[in-house]
Amino acid sequence: PATGWARRERLRELRTKQRVVLLFGSELQLQEALSAAAPYRRRFVQSQTILVPVPLGGDQDDAQRACEAALGSRSEVRNGRKWLASAVSPGSWCAYLDKLLQDRELEDSRSVWVALNYRGRVLGSNFGCPIWDELFAALPPTNGLLSTEPGQADASGAAAEVLAAQAEFYRALLSGDAVAMQRLFLPVDDPELSFNMQVGENGRDTNLSAWDVVLAERNRPELVIAGQDVTVRNGGSATTTCIEHPVLGPTLLATQVWELSTPTASSGGSDRAVPLWKLKSHRTIPYAPKVEARVALRCDHRGCICFGKQFNAMR
Repeated sequence: PATGWARRERLRELRTKQRVVLLFGSELQLQEALSAAAPYRRRFVQSQTILVPVPLGGDQDDAQRACEAALGSRSEVRNGRKWLASAVSPGSWCAYLDKLLQDRELEDSRSVWVALNYRGRVLGSNFGCPIWDELFAALPPTNGLLSTEPGQADASGAAAEVLAAQAEFYRALLSGDAVAMQRLFLPVDDPELSFNMQVGENGRDTNLSAWDVVLAERNRPELVIAGQDVTVRNGGSATTTCIEHPVLGPTLLATQVWELSTPTASSGGSDRAVPLWKLKSHRTIPYAPKVEARVALRCDHRGCICFGKQFNAMR
């Protein structure tokens, strides 16, 4: 098996115990989806959800290679035994997919994901890679999350640098430090935010809240973060996640995407170092027991937008 942990269970034996997310695709498609899922490894456990990659070609070695490429090594795959599993007899799983999608056209070049609830019924499905944070909002933890949950303890090198950049982001957010926030972000527009941004005919009215508005004393949030995780990838990119615990309202799953940049000298007489890791996007969504997430927050260097999550359309 992918995790090196040989314990077989039938899908029906997992009912009431585990939720399941099935990924169907080629080796490269599985690798892409698994790589995107890796930053949420702690959330799989908290949501009592296991991830099962199923190679559409029927060769289980494809799934094994995809897991190792996505997570970086065979040892990291073994460490994923709490949330990652192998499909026994992939051909039978593919037959299940064919039956499930018999009324929908399936192109050979497209991957598919299927999420099952505790009763083994389909919670959601769609083509392509899941939007993982929105999927977890539909697979909330069964127990409340603690504001004292520790962050990733084994971070070193680049991973520790990214976690430090994440801490600086929250320091700037909670203290209203607009200068530090500007230094943190890359001047790159987030496509999802751009797609959902609305501008009035006068060119001024917009649903985008600029950072000077977000960071104003009357607007900025009061919260603590916990459960910080980081995933660093070859090529100079990284993803962090954490749980935000606001003073009011449900807990939120937060995700930040980072890119390694060339260091620059600090300016403005500040003794705070300019981070090497630059923030591309920040996003949050409600993630709490018995809470249905209806909106998501997306932010980039321009500011933030709240809009309806996409998962409602994924059936």
